Amino acid sequence: MMFCLRVIALLAILALMAIVGTAQAITPPPTTDFRTWFAYNGDHRLRDSRLSLVLESQLRVYEIVDRSGVVTFRTGLQYDIRNWLRVSGGYGYQITEPGSGLDGIPEHRAWEGLQLRQRMGQVQLNHRVRLEQRWLAPETAGDPYEYHNRVRYATRAIIPITKHADKKYYVTVMNEVFINFGKGTRNVFDQNRTGASFGYHLGAIGNLETGYILQAQNSAEHIMAYHNILTFALVSTFPFGKH
Repeated sequence: MMFCLRVIALLAILALMAIVGTAQAITPPPTTDFRTWFAYNGDHRLRDSRLSLVLESQLRVYEIVDRSGVVTFRTGLQYDIRNWLRVSGGYGYQITEPGSGLDGIPEHRAWEGLQLRQRMGQVQLNHRVRLEQRWLAPETAGDPYEYHNRVRYATRAIIPITKHADKKYYVTVMNEVFINFGKGTRNVFDQNRTGASFGYHLGAIGNLETGYILQAQNSAEHIMAYHNILTFALVSTFPFGKH
């Protein structure tokens, strides 16, 4: 476990170095807007095995006057090697609607992940590294899809705020950094998300969470955009099959 944590720490340091280096080259003024994300995050255990099914979807609504947004879907399988170590992989699809009356822009992804879980007293700390192979639709119809690589590192702390046995109420804090790499990369630092949320445990169905994320997003032209995001999520751990 110590070796895995050292690898995670090294990736975090490299990601921070990439952010600092890229930020120094960014000169255009940033933009700011407000968005709302609705999410379903499903982690469904398959019977009595160590396998679980990933079912995730999001509706990301941009500013109301813009009448645009993003729809995402991700599915795959996860396997618990140990109670604290999980590997996963699957497929993701995203379609971006740039505005009313315009065609959506699709993106296909393959992804692989590694997740480590820690306990620090009553606090649960999760680390996740995810690789993504992305096929982005071209801006001009008829052109081939563009292929890109990206790595994501996220850390998330879950802190209970009720001390009785059921621990129905909790808060979370998180940070996730996205780094592009490989041939054709124009912006190494892709984005960073920092957020906090309030959660309520529903029982066997899962949890309801609502919170705020500040997303700092870099473009290929090195123009930063800051998005203030209000989030609503249903996080389900309901098992599939007899458990």
